[in-house]
Amino acid sequence: MKNNKVPLSEKEKSDIAYLKNLVRELRSENAKLSKKTARLEAKCETLGNRVSVLEKLKVPKQARQLSDYEFARRIAFLLNKVGVNINGEKGV
Repeated sequence: MKNNKVPLSEKEKSDIAYLKNLVRELRSENAKLSKKTARLEAKCETLGNRVSVLEKLKVPKQARQLSDYEFARRIAFLLNKVGVNINGEKGV
């Protein structure tokens, strides 16, 4: 048996070309989205690792409240460190 091919009309050829181009564009878009998805999954995993590391750190939940004496002592230390004594005079 012979395979008798019916010639395609110009409209059918145009439709086929359009569909082939559409398939090519969709494959390209799919590849771009796959790359973006892979990048986001890697970033998500990295962020998850960072969160787990931070959770493992032993950081106090709330800072300890300083007494007035301790607060004044720390301020005096900082002032002395930059060369100002407690009375506000410039030190030597």
